Amino acid sequence: MAQLSPINGLGLKRTVMTKTKIARAALLAGILAMGLTGCKGGLFGGGGDKTTPTVGNRTPILSRIESGAEVDPALAGITVVLPPARANTEWAQVGGAASKSYGHLALAENPAKAWTARVTGSSNRMRLAAAPVVGGDKLFAVGTDGVITAFDKNTGARLWMTDDKNITKDQAPSAFGGGVSFQEGKLYATDGVGYVRALNADTGEVLWEVKPAGPLRGSPTIAFGQLFVMTQDNQIISLSLNDGSQVWDESGSTTQSGVFGVAAPAAGQGTVIAGYSSGELSAYRYENGRTLWSDALARTNISTTVGTVTDIDADPIIDSGRVYALGQGGRMAAYELVTGQRIWELNLAGISTPAIAGEWIFTLTDDARLL
Repeated sequence: MAQLSPINGLGLKRTVMTKTKIARAALLAGILAMGLTGCKGGLFGGGGDKTTPTVGNRTPILSRIESGAEVDPALAGITVVLPPARANTEWAQVGGAASKSYGHLALAENPAKAWTARVTGSSNRMRLAAAPVVGGDKLFAVGTDGVITAFDKNTGARLWMTDDKNITKDQAPSAFGGGVSFQEGKLYATDGVGYVRALNADTGEVLWEVKPAGPLRGSPTIAFGQLFVMTQDNQIISLSLNDGSQVWDESGSTTQSGVFGVAAPAAGQGTVIAGYSSGELSAYRYENGRTLWSDALARTNISTTVGTVTDIDADPIIDSGRVYALGQGGRMAAYELVTGQRIWELNLAGISTPAIAGEWIFTLTDDARLL
């Protein structure tokens, strides 16, 4: 028997198959067919027994039954009343404020796109991880390559941009992350290789620069004349705003897994709250880092949509003497800020920071439910 096959797409050759080759090919095809007949039958199963059907109900591993969240019948008829909306002129740090509680913000009746601009370094393979901030009539954004760009907040015109000279070409693929915060004409930035910088917000000039630890995946929090940063390996570090000198540092337990990025610390009423990838939630005094209380914000023996990850990637919130936190490990809880006493808890998992407005708290779970 003969068949025609192409040669490099340019011509044809004649291939002759002998009877011996045909027989071998037929035998091989027969063996493969036997082996693929079933899991227990044929060549690989050795028995050919019929498969016994699995008894019971099939439950999707990404189901919502873990949380058990449902509308409280006692509150079903209550109207959600929010305090008057207020317009904010700045969004100076992630979460809008050091406490991560910004209240009920106003929005235009008919929102429309005002302008667009490209942030450097973004691609299909590397997504932007740092949220932009607004201060001093400027919008500041960090690209995946560590480049910081300042735009006019009203027109989108680029005012200045500065490279992160600490990130080498070899480090660039793994240096994404970090973030920026603004206060009183200065911009404070962290990057994915561990540097913290203070820049002149009008010009981009670097005022000081330090490297207190390893990769810094999250944005810094400004409060009490200090800068609080979180490292990827579960350290919280306090730096002086004046020169970047270290004031104190503390750490949580290390883990082997976590969601990309870290939660920015929340600060208020003399206290700093840190959420770690281990699921630990800890409160510290801002002056010296003394631990006030700590709790594990995770459930045991559950399955969330990312398996056994217990990371706290949503920023904790300080509001009216209480702390609110949501973890990927399957628990959301409220605490007394001073004592750490748990007030209530819900079996919810998520990585998005909740929002508080008046007497209501809104949250988005990891299975895309708005509660």
